[in-house]
Amino acid sequence: MKLWTIKTQAAYDYLLAHGRLATPQSLAYSDFADAYRWMASQMVSRLGPPSDDESSPTWAWYQYTSEDRPRPDLRRTGHLPRGEVGYRIELSIDSSECLLSDFETWHCVLNYSYLPTSEEDDERFDASIGNQLYSWNDLPPAPIDMEIRNSWTRIFDLDWYDEYVNFPRSQKAIQAVMWEIRLSDVR
Repeated sequence: MKLWTIKTQAAYDYLLAHGRLATPQSLAYSDFADAYRWMASQMVSRLGPPSDDESSPTWAWYQYTSEDRPRPDLRRTGHLPRGEVGYRIELSIDSSECLLSDFETWHCVLNYSYLPTSEEDDERFDASIGNQLYSWNDLPPAPIDMEIRNSWTRIFDLDWYDEYVNFPRSQKAIQAVMWEIRLSDVR
């Protein structure tokens, strides 16, 4: 499977020097630590554990904006801090070593929100919680927490489509996570 990742000069140099690059938990974006831990738990159950206990998901793109534009465009902002030298690295990874998910619906995990199956489901859920807002810092009672977390597994069903919720597969931004990048994967 062809993937692309964007790494800083320092990360690229490390990959060249050591032959592999993993993301230690200490370098994961702290604002999203809980969401990253949830994704890591999904990776353990779907891919198996990392080779070391300190690894956090390493991110890449399978389909950046659509199947017509799978490769990330470095002219767009948000990949690296302004002025930072970086590289777009093409990888060839076995599909059993990465987990694909819908980038847009992943934001439900990041924002600790329910991922509905339809507009009706969204209205039903909102009514069931009285339109109460929850967050990673203000978790709901256990049954509601479980319903919210269970809804997130829909991000992995790339063929699932509902006009109210997401895009058809051909128009999805699809991200990939893996435990590490090996120099031998670089194309």
